[in-house]
Amino acid sequence: MSAYIFLAVDGVLNTPDDWIAEKSLTGLEAPKNLINRTKAGLLKYLVEATGSEIVLTCSWRFLTEEQGLGQKLKEIGWENASEVIVDHTPEHYGSTRDREVGEWLYNNCPSTTNFVVIDSIAPLHWHQGFQKHLVHINPDVGLTMQDVNNAIKILKGGSSE
Repeated sequence: MSAYIFLAVDGVLNTPDDWIAEKSLTGLEAPKNLINRTKAGLLKYLVEATGSEIVLTCSWRFLTEEQGLGQKLKEIGWENASEVIVDHTPEHYGSTRDREVGEWLYNNCPSTTNFVVIDSIAPLHWHQGFQKHLVHINPDVGLTMQDVNNAIKILKGGSSE
């Protein structure tokens, strides 16, 4: 049985400090698809430690293959990143991420409980049924090793609480 990481990128794999640094280096506004190498390394560790596959839940799901997360991760050294990004949640205008994740699970693997949601959206915006699967990321800090440890615990049948 596969394990899934439902991943939002902005605020998880990049932070406001990354945008400021990019702007100061280039003199230009940071590109929409900015990835922090250290945060990406933590995600790679999580994927490899758990054998999980990634399902995108954010606006990055609409980028072309050349601009998308798999390509950006490959550019910073994660060669097979595109292979572990297996899908994205559906988007429904006016819908919430928890509903989109729920729909993806219902349509693709309705009996699985082996998933984690990694997102910077506050927990109060997630349906109670998702709370035990949620690792809430501080968007000013991004993904940390403690967040990765919490995700591993959830994927091994525990809770982040």
